[in-house]
Amino acid sequence: MAPVPIENRLMTHPRLEAVCVTGVGQPATFALAMLDEATHARLAAGGDAALRQQIEAELAALLGQANAQLEAHERLQFVAIVSETWTIAQGFLTPTMKIKRSVIEAQYQAQFEDWFSKGATVIWSA
Repeated sequence: MAPVPIENRLMTHPRLEAVCVTGVGQPATFALAMLDEATHARLAAGGDAALRQQIEAELAALLGQANAQLEAHERLQFVAIVSETWTIAQGFLTPTMKIKRSVIEAQYQAQFEDWFSKGATVIWSA
């Protein structure tokens, strides 16, 4: 499975700043997604429930569209929206703003099992 083409499909959503498709050693592939700065700030400031529901609906629809174009072994189980901002300084991105997949996977690996057990299409990371 080549993750970059799938990541590029998901990155068409205007509220996503970065996406990491992963799933090595897991029951299925899935995506980790970082929201854009404005959306992240708005949700962090007031916990805007309507915006959160809108994002969930949009990402669920986007996931369905992406999965419809993918081979069975490439289809994503869910999208997990992370609460952290991925930056160069934190080691999540290269100086050219590419994701460091191994660093991102290591950061969230402890949550993978819990996310799969939820059975949801869109998951909000703690």
